[in-house]
Amino acid sequence: MTNERAETHPPEVPDQQCCCHAGRGSSRNCRRNAAPTQRNDQRGALADTPYDLLYPVLWRPPAVGRHIPSGAPLGAHKESDPVDLNAKDPSGALIIPDDAHIRLAAPRRGAGEEMLRRSYSYSIGQESGAAGDENAGLIFVSYQADPTTSFIPVQQRLAKSDALAHFTLATSSALFAILPGVVGRHDWYGRSLLS
Repeated sequence: MTNERAETHPPEVPDQQCCCHAGRGSSRNCRRNAAPTQRNDQRGALADTPYDLLYPVLWRPPAVGRHIPSGAPLGAHKESDPVDLNAKDPSGALIIPDDAHIRLAAPRRGAGEEMLRRSYSYSIGQESGAAGDENAGLIFVSYQADPTTSFIPVQQRLAKSDALAHFTLATSSALFAILPGVVGRHDWYGRSLLS
């Protein structure tokens, strides 16, 4: 179980290094320094908003891999629509980017990564009243037969290149063993594991 607390991109970052790459090399390829693309050029009414304020808004959908207002996967319309990780736009580019959270968190079928999972959002409100200082986050819970073949490989992929990691901070993690259930009147919890 992890608890990720939402953070915003700091408004003042030196030209030589951005917070996305602090301590991890050059910011030359940082999305913040990228030329406008079709994806981040769809600002419409927000066109005059300072870029530092728009940065989290512009990159949230591609970082998550979902449309923020509806929760639908990029390229879909409803939150319940299936995620198509192979969908491409007319130029041939993947609609859901390679480093999108939804792509990296998707268990690899047939690789033993299947798990039952659920997330719970929470918000306690602002701590100091300052903009972006909301005490909010996500509690993620998953159940799997073997964490070494399911949860851990997924977390390793996320740690390596998850675009959403630039906006979140994991504050805790825990692993619990749940004993197998009872299947008959004379059975007992954990018998199949412990006997």
